[in-house]
Amino acid sequence: MRIFSSGIALLIVGALAAAPVPKEALTPPMEVLFGKPFDPSKSCDFKLDGKKLVISVPGTVECPATKLDGAPRTKRDVTGDFEMEVVVSYKLPDPPTGGHAGAGLAIWQDEQRFALANRHHWPAGAKYSGGFDVHYENPDGGARVSHGAVLDAGTGPEWKARLRLRRQGDTVTTWESRDDGKTWNKLTEGECKLPATVSVGVVAFNSLKAKMEVTCDELTIQPLGKK
Repeated sequence: MRIFSSGIALLIVGALAAAPVPKEALTPPMEVLFGKPFDPSKSCDFKLDGKKLVISVPGTVECPATKLDGAPRTKRDVTGDFEMEVVVSYKLPDPPTGGHAGAGLAIWQDEQRFALANRHHWPAGAKYSGGFDVHYENPDGGARVSHGAVLDAGTGPEWKARLRLRRQGDTVTTWESRDDGKTWNKLTEGECKLPATVSVGVVAFNSLKAKMEVTCDELTIQPLGKK
């Protein structure tokens, strides 16, 4: 009887060892890859598609590209100097509708003190025109910096753009790459006074009055040594 029981136990252990690991267990959770979802409007949807984050933003959410108010985003706290990078693309209504939409990177203390680096698109006839936009804001410091750059023709919403943002002390520097990181074009470098610990993440913007869907991929956040 003991030998028989031992045999059954060995069969069970062997079967468990041979069982494949569920696919879900192999994919890191959203909080590990991107941070916790933060949705001030409580109307957006965050989901993982493999290791990509998809954010659906309804047309009822009003969040302009130069403000953080109401913008859906992911959130984690980072202390000290760092550099972050992400690839973003998005689907917009066809035919184009009025307003603008986009996605990118954000670091912030609160809704009035932040730095943004994003790409965005707006209607231009039957198609969309696109560009990059950088905005720093801190009412305490009195410095507000905005910067826009128009994209080359053919870079529609679903084209994948890579963005980089570096925070070193009170200096924030931003870049964009249109060839998957082979070359980088500097957008801005300016002062943005924020505390040592800030919230960081990917962010979506929408004032189209229609649903948009953002895809974020390859988010990295790397600490930096002191200047």
